[in-house]
Amino acid sequence: MFRLKKEILANQEILTINHVNSNSAFSIIKSLGAALLKLRLKDKKTSQNILKYWDNETTFLADYKNRFGGSQLFPFPNRLAAGTYSTAGNSYRFDQNDFGRPNALHGHLYNKNFDLESWNAEKGCLVMRHSNDGSDPAFPFSYTIRNTFTLAENALQIETRISNDSNEIFPFGYGWHPYFQMDDPINNCYLQLPSSAILLVDDNMIPTGKSEPLTSFVQPKKIAELQLDNCLLIDQSETIVKLMDHEKKHCISLDISQFDYLQVYIPPERNCIAIEPQTCAPDALNNGKGLAYLQAGDSELFSLQISFSALA
Repeated sequence: MFRLKKEILANQEILTINHVNSNSAFSIIKSLGAALLKLRLKDKKTSQNILKYWDNETTFLADYKNRFGGSQLFPFPNRLAAGTYSTAGNSYRFDQNDFGRPNALHGHLYNKNFDLESWNAEKGCLVMRHSNDGSDPAFPFSYTIRNTFTLAENALQIETRISNDSNEIFPFGYGWHPYFQMDDPINNCYLQLPSSAILLVDDNMIPTGKSEPLTSFVQPKKIAELQLDNCLLIDQSETIVKLMDHEKKHCISLDISQFDYLQVYIPPERNCIAIEPQTCAPDALNNGKGLAYLQAGDSELFSLQISFSALA
């Protein structure tokens, strides 16, 4: 049995789903793009909050704006050079919001309101929907995004269906921006990544078109003092990302099999790590790397699973 709780934080509506028996739970920000605010999962014995969240009543909105914590990224994840792109012979511009760099960051879904479409207390299944009328001049296409969140004791499954409601094709990329934490400091944690290639970038964090292989995290490796703010092209032969505590007793796993790219970022405070599955590269609306096109009337489904397990 599951319970649904509604509350207000800094004038934003928060929905929380709680598994009564295990105390596993997740929270989303209904009025900020159905962003994933909190996630608590249970392994065999231990229940742990695995998402870093910022819920100070005074600074909540500023923290969200500055960090995009848990946000959905559409119609592009990551960066868009100069905030501009062209499609079907027309040019469009997003506001530059990349903290001093001349880029647009993370699309426009992160501050859109979602409606609660359905809720199943027996299955722990919450369905949220956002319908966009295409009135944004930066992305003048109508679409619907429907999220289905399904909670289990040790996992959260998120299915996202993107539907093109307009009468013309549009380009897009999609992703998520969660920050993960363990009970240990991040420097003491171990990270395991699929074999991948690091996309090399210029001073504005825009890909140059060159890449370098990355195999050093194929086996679990201690993060230590490593600085990370990189986008990776994933080898799809292995698509599980793992974050482990220092004794390798507990593990957060992400199944990113439907996402070809992954941004990994450790903020300056080094109290968490952003592991951001993406369908495309930074600046994909310009360079086309991983960019998808959705025909009028069509839809596409993406799935992401986050789990928590005991390793010993």
